[in-house]
Amino acid sequence: MERELDLSLLRTFLTVATTGSFTTTSLRLCRTQPAISQRIKRLEDMVAQPLIRRSTTGMSLTREGEILLGYAKRILTLNDEAMRHLVVLPAREVIRLGVPDEYTSTGFDRVLAQFAAEHPGISIVIEVAAGGELDSGFRDGRFDVALTRTHANPQREGTAYRRRLLWVADGNRARDPGAPLPLVLRPEGCLYRQAALEALSEAGLAWDIVCTSSSWTGLRSGVLAGLGISAVPREMLGPPLRVLGPAEGLPSLPDTLLNLRSRAQPPSPARQRFTQLLDDSLRRSD
Repeated sequence: MERELDLSLLRTFLTVATTGSFTTTSLRLCRTQPAISQRIKRLEDMVAQPLIRRSTTGMSLTREGEILLGYAKRILTLNDEAMRHLVVLPAREVIRLGVPDEYTSTGFDRVLAQFAAEHPGISIVIEVAAGGELDSGFRDGRFDVALTRTHANPQREGTAYRRRLLWVADGNRARDPGAPLPLVLRPEGCLYRQAALEALSEAGLAWDIVCTSSSWTGLRSGVLAGLGISAVPREMLGPPLRVLGPAEGLPSLPDTLLNLRSRAQPPSPARQRFTQLLDDSLRRSD
């Protein structure tokens, strides 16, 4: 009658042989140390050979244990390979997020870190896009969660956070009061660009767009290079940027609203938690 090796016993034996410790094996396999010893004894009874030699200085494999170790590695490798090919795992949940460029620089990493620690099996697809793309992407179903900007009332399906816009310049350069105001702005369609140009026009100030960038990094570089001034949310401030205002003859900028929007269908617990973490982060900076 042919005898068959028990895969679970082989895996216990391989772990003991690899770690050289019954204690470490019990921790890795989440079993008590007596249970590990009992499994090794069952395997030894199965092959009718001693496999592990214990001593006061530690443990070692017997000659038969060395032989079985080679077979155990091959058998378990083939078993694991077969299971990976044949067993269909549940589809991984994916959360698709659309955010404006500047938000990724204001504590977003902490949101991702906490969510990943709580939900290690969830994938997040992050798309950084301009304001119009965020709106259309959310409407078209490309995003499950999105942060969009508005001047007016917040969207009914979302939660709004007020953001103050400020004029900023390189802290080391002075503006020529007789020349058109040099501007470093985002491309057409951006809410911040629109707010800046409307405020300047209402104040009767001449302006000249000298640098355009779709990213916050590009805008900051243009301002720090002394090319011109820009309009950014208060959260983006930091040295050596300098805030400008009425003292420099500039008009006030309107507040904007950052809207947190999640799809209307009942969200999964993971998406609910992700949205909550985003909400907490935005409220702290509101």
